[in-house]
Amino acid sequence: MWASSGNVLDRIEFTTNQQRHFSAGGPGGKPKKLKTKQDEGKHARFHSFGIRLTSESATEIRGYYFAVDGEPVEDITFKTLEEERIRREEEERLRAEAEEKLNSYRSWYFDQLKETNSVGESDGDLHKDNEAELFKKDYYSGEYTLAKLERITVWESFDPNWGTTVVQGYELEYEELSEGVKPIFKHLRSEGRGEELVEKVFWFSYGEYITHLWASAGCALDRIEFTTNQSRHFVAGGPGGSPAKLETDSEDGKHARFVTLGAHLSPYEAKDLRGYYILVEGSNDVEDITLKNLEEERIRKEQEEAERIRAEEEEAERRRLEEEAAEQERLRLEYEAE
Repeated sequence: MWASSGNVLDRIEFTTNQQRHFSAGGPGGKPKKLKTKQDEGKHARFHSFGIRLTSESATEIRGYYFAVDGEPVEDITFKTLEEERIRREEEERLRAEAEEKLNSYRSWYFDQLKETNSVGESDGDLHKDNEAELFKKDYYSGEYTLAKLERITVWESFDPNWGTTVVQGYELEYEELSEGVKPIFKHLRSEGRGEELVEKVFWFSYGEYITHLWASAGCALDRIEFTTNQSRHFVAGGPGGSPAKLETDSEDGKHARFVTLGAHLSPYEAKDLRGYYILVEGSNDVEDITLKNLEEERIRKEQEEAERIRAEEEEAERRRLEEEAAEQERLRLEYEAE
């Protein structure tokens, strides 16, 4: 058994007959061994301790032991203990460096995280995830990076109160930030008006993130639209409302990377939308699909849907006429047979 002390008891260390080692306390003080008498064929077995205490700390320790039969147990030398102490100090240094790096990135993250304008009515409860630490430590480099948004799900449904389809809520799923920690933020209206929810899902590919975000809203959030740095487009919701872009700052050689969203939700639907983003390195010429292009795309899809419905109706009419002709032929044959 050893103790390190100066004006106070800094550390207690001991080893066992099974070569296990225990240490508690700090690195200060001068290490000293609690000496025992070693008779031949015997070794010390400590069974109790004594300690002197002040109102503020322990100041010294002593041990009480029996000499028991058995060969002397191998003695861990001060050199070994010093190596152990150096190892622990190195671990503490690395831990302090890691904590400093984490705090530095955390400070940078929240300092750089910006908020867009809000589109829609600020009515109901505000749900936002901009206070979450959506970044992770790279396993190989040890550096911190922004967390990857893996999936966004938007729920929509026809609202009889507004006579159109509106957004009912959304869910964001991120990559695993640390072992067992995988953020999923779900914000969905609590009641609704009895209409069935329609789920629309967008899965992000490797290195993909939102760069441009739009919302259409009037008395409710009608539609969410976005494009990514890989020029993919997503839209959910109905045709109503006034479309508006969620504006971001601009800097030379940088563009917006949306990190998370925020929205007011009433019991019946989402009311507005806002975005939270960080300006990241990279050309600012990431394809920006304008509202005009989006509107043209929407018109094209509506025309395709109208054409599909017209074709289905024509096919149904053709089948009806064929069935009617077949029935008339059957009746004619029956009449002739009589």
